[in-house]
Amino acid sequence: MSRQQATITGRLPNELANATSDLIHAFLQRGMEIDEVCCVVVGVAADYARGVYGADYLIDLAEIVKAAADRPLPELVAGGPEA
Repeated sequence: MSRQQATITGRLPNELANATSDLIHAFLQRGMEIDEVCCVVVGVAADYARGVYGADYLIDLAEIVKAAADRPLPELVAGGPEA
């Protein structure tokens, strides 16, 4: 999977991203730390991917996650609360 392929757009991916964001926010409000919440979410996603594509897929997935460090945060792109 290339970095370009990692940019998935459309109605369903947008709905999934929003639902995931809402889920993360809800558990932060319940007192979990951000690192704990993210580790759980990433772990579940990794298990799904590994189950379908195998363990080697996780290496490509890790590269996509690392590439995210170079992108602006979504709220800054979308004109979130600070806009």
